Amino acid sequence: MIFPPDHILVLGHRNPDTDASVSAVGYASFLQKTQTYPAPVVAGIPSPAPPQSCYVFERAGMTPPPIIESLLPRVCDVAQRQIDSISISTRFRDAVETLIRTEHSMLPILDENRHLFGVFSHRRDVSRFLFDFDVIPLLSRLLTWDDILEMPGARPVGPQPQNRELKGRVWLAVEGEVDWRRTLEPDDLLVCGDLAAIRGLDPNLLPRWIVLTSQERERTSQEIAALSKTGSAVVLYRYPALDFLFALMSQVRVGALNLDSGPCVGEFDFLHDIQEVIAESRHALPVLSSGNVVVGTISQRDVLAPPRRRIILIDHFESGQTVSGCEHAEILEIVDHHRVGDIQTALPARVDCRPLGSSSTIVALRHFEAGISIEPAIATILLGGVMSDTLCLTSPTTTASDRDVVRKLGDVARVDPREFGMEVLRAGDDLLTADPAQIWNRDQKSFSIRNRTFAVAQLETTSIERLDPGILAVFERLLREDFDRGEHLLSALFVTDILKGESWVAANESLAARGVIARCFGATEPRPGWVLARGIVSRKKQIVPALMRVLSEVR
Repeated sequence: MIFPPDHILVLGHRNPDTDASVSAVGYASFLQKTQTYPAPVVAGIPSPAPPQSCYVFERAGMTPPPIIESLLPRVCDVAQRQIDSISISTRFRDAVETLIRTEHSMLPILDENRHLFGVFSHRRDVSRFLFDFDVIPLLSRLLTWDDILEMPGARPVGPQPQNRELKGRVWLAVEGEVDWRRTLEPDDLLVCGDLAAIRGLDPNLLPRWIVLTSQERERTSQEIAALSKTGSAVVLYRYPALDFLFALMSQVRVGALNLDSGPCVGEFDFLHDIQEVIAESRHALPVLSSGNVVVGTISQRDVLAPPRRRIILIDHFESGQTVSGCEHAEILEIVDHHRVGDIQTALPARVDCRPLGSSSTIVALRHFEAGISIEPAIATILLGGVMSDTLCLTSPTTTASDRDVVRKLGDVARVDPREFGMEVLRAGDDLLTADPAQIWNRDQKSFSIRNRTFAVAQLETTSIERLDPGILAVFERLLREDFDRGEHLLSALFVTDILKGESWVAANESLAARGVIARCFGATEPRPGWVLARGIVSRKKQIVPALMRVLSEVR
């Protein structure tokens, strides 16, 4: 989902779990209530919420936060929304006047539905209609006789035909020039200075349309009478012939010129994708909505310094876990319950990092500390976040503060915390039914140590023995393929039995990290390719610290 540039985004980590999803929503609600920022604050997650999160939001009568896949600057972040445009019925002279008055490099030509018809710009071949006389013979096909009658200085003489469509060519009868006489057709339009030009013509070849331009004198009644008898539609034009031709060109409606639009960009395109298109254009480009409606323009100047999106990170402190394009954003706050990682900020940021069982606990405490009441729906999702991350308060990461928060949230949500917590854990146990390829890395996180990285994915189940060996084999294959594509020291998958309080581990180790899993968690194999990690359930407090300690010693 795309939000306006002024909105502040509260974002959980990639592959968001329940705690990251619900704490983002809860903290955005808190910031809105306290009016901490003079701008709207909204929650988001970088990828779809897992089934457990969806269950928690459904129980609270809420929907999961929108997906925000990237923070890379988009066209909509810098495009000029106030645009001057012209319609397909705009006269050429009015289009030129608008172009000069607004000092734009181009004007979008819009049809009646505001769809892009073409682009009018002095930096394109539009200028040929101002100075290229080769177009004069074709002008009549861009106009009607009514267009000529509406020209300033034009006055019709005699009867005018009902069918005013012009089909022929325009001929200028210049003194001494006679070639036009040999090619004149009945449907042509003849521009001449006096009646001498048509004397001697075969009456059957007289053009249907005649424009008699002024020679600095008024026409006599005899001349006008003679013109009326020709059978042609006649207009007297008070100015010289060349003036008429320039005025005639200015009468053309831009829709008749068949001007193409050239390159265009979409409002949700990433700036880095269309940099070359903008750089090669001699004028600003139209910006189109998904429905092909013109919603703005963008020029080279607009993309020089795109605004930095303002964000708040929650439930993570590692750069490898941030949403794509985070380096282009300004981090205002970090709220987390994990170790302090490698995230760097260009400006000072508020940091609330507490050694608790979940980020949801921190968000609830922020409400209590500020004396802000929590609605039942928010209390429900925060309770789900705490119970999910602490495995119903059985995880080693659980603290007295977590237990106290669970009690208070249960009272507000009017649910039994333990019963609700078990429902949440069962809702997250989809290992028996889900596609292994879709779930194996949904909670994978990367960590850095000594300028290298390692990845740890974790899945939870209420009965690991019920897992089909074929599913475990697929997990092993997917983990290997992911490891082969990357440059991690090691990549591991922990399948945690939350009721037994133990995990099965599959891992791929680089040459430098060979034997690390066995050193950290033992070498007991419940089945080939898997290691039994007894009493290991917490990635934050048990898995990552152990791996960090051993990997810091590898050579």
